[in-house]
Amino acid sequence: MICLIWAQDLDGVIGNSKTNQLPWPRMPEDLAYFKENTTGQIVVMGRKTFESLPNGPLKDRTNVVLTKKKLPEVITIKNLSELQLIQANNLDQNIFIIGGVQMYQATLPLAKRIYRTIISGHFSGDLIMPEIDKRKFETIYTKSLESLSGFSLKFEVLQKIKDSNTLKETSKNCPPLQIDAK
Repeated sequence: MICLIWAQDLDGVIGNSKTNQLPWPRMPEDLAYFKENTTGQIVVMGRKTFESLPNGPLKDRTNVVLTKKKLPEVITIKNLSELQLIQANNLDQNIFIIGGVQMYQATLPLAKRIYRTIISGHFSGDLIMPEIDKRKFETIYTKSLESLSGFSLKFEVLQKIKDSNTLKETSKNCPPLQIDAK
């Protein structure tokens, strides 16, 4: 199953292209949520997102990067049709799209589930997520908490509506919906 996962502010800002970084302070609860949901799965990202990772490829995950370059320690793909091949060969794992904006825009039509963290603030950035069409996705999980960073966080999981009748079948293949900060 293709899933998208990201954090955004109240305006949909997810990043700053000038710094290639997240525009908010460190949010340990969101990082824990991301790790719990993506560990043991396949993570797919664009080259700039990969280059923004401070410690290289994410541990305990299969890292896939969309790029024309050859990169060490990751699988590289040149186009999204290769992503469908990875999906067909890994039916027991979810594929999480983890950025950037162009990857999200290109794969949103393929996504069955969205994991979104909304940070209660307004941050400076020029990378903005498009609105999610509520006619195509329904919220199946939500939890709010106060971050140690001082911001409120709202975790949401949205399921593609045409798949909501098979939620019980697909949820056994999805990572657990846990948000325990460690």
